[in-house]
Amino acid sequence: MRLAGEGDLLARLEALRKQLRAEGLFELQRQLARPRLPKTIGVVTAEGGAARRDLIAGLRRRGWASTVVWAFAPVQDRRAAPAIAAAIQELAAAPAVEAIVVTRGGGSLADLWAFCDETLCRTVAMLRVPVISAVGHERDSTLIDDVAAVACSTPTHAAEAAVPLDCLAARGALTRSAAALQRVGEGAVEARSRHLVALARGPARALRRERAALNQKMREVRAASERGLGERRAFQRRLASVVLVRAARRAAGAEAQGRREALRRAEVAFRAHEPERTLERGYALAEDAAGEPVASAAAARGAGRVRLRFADGRVGARIDEDGSEG
Repeated sequence: MRLAGEGDLLARLEALRKQLRAEGLFELQRQLARPRLPKTIGVVTAEGGAARRDLIAGLRRRGWASTVVWAFAPVQDRRAAPAIAAAIQELAAAPAVEAIVVTRGGGSLADLWAFCDETLCRTVAMLRVPVISAVGHERDSTLIDDVAAVACSTPTHAAEAAVPLDCLAARGALTRSAAALQRVGEGAVEARSRHLVALARGPARALRRERAALNQKMREVRAASERGLGERRAFQRRLASVVLVRAARRAAGAEAQGRREALRRAEVAFRAHEPERTLERGYALAEDAAGEPVASAAAARGAGRVRLRFADGRVGARIDEDGSEG
């Protein structure tokens, strides 16, 4: 007895899966880096299949609008596996292709058996371009899913895996970020403008402050100079006063000495002409009764009686007609 039909296919699939896992072929594709926003994607699928339409719709929903390189191949019969392998190799040889999607719709294991081909799976595992498998529906499991970088359940899921970045959301976020950046930039420019305007006013304010300080210093210097000049003039006046006083004193002393000498000389001269000095020499001074000097003989005869003043006293005398004393 032996398995036949789908059971035989499952047994063969499991044996091949164990073999490829043991050889480490399941890990090679998963170690490759996948671009978040590829510019060119290669797609292997049937030309008129629904998977192609679903994949295109998924890429459009992602907002991705770059280049798709199509490699059409049969996806169900015994000629499918070699054709798919050749298409994958051709896409991988193109330098612009950054990721490859292999997709078809669902079906039975027999319908999908081309994607369990050992040669095809080894070809996918050894590629240096990441391969995204989207074969069948969620319940379907093929060997290419195990060796591919990513295994997807639907073509739409494959579109999301091929373009990890949601371009529509990214554009929206970029637009919002650009608007926010513009607002921040405008605010920063306005703030910098205000700051620059303030800085521009700064030198004028500083100049006014310095000019005011300089004027204040000039006033202080002028006031100090005037005070100094006033103090110097006052000092000079005091000094001149002292000098003048001393000079006046010296002049007054000399003048007083001269005057004293002149007074002494005048006194000597006056004393020389003083009647007392004449009387001391033996002369007498005739005076009337009132004590006034009798200066002439006529005045004496008219008075009749006179008083004679000598140096040592006075005596009375009578005047006769012949001029003799009685």
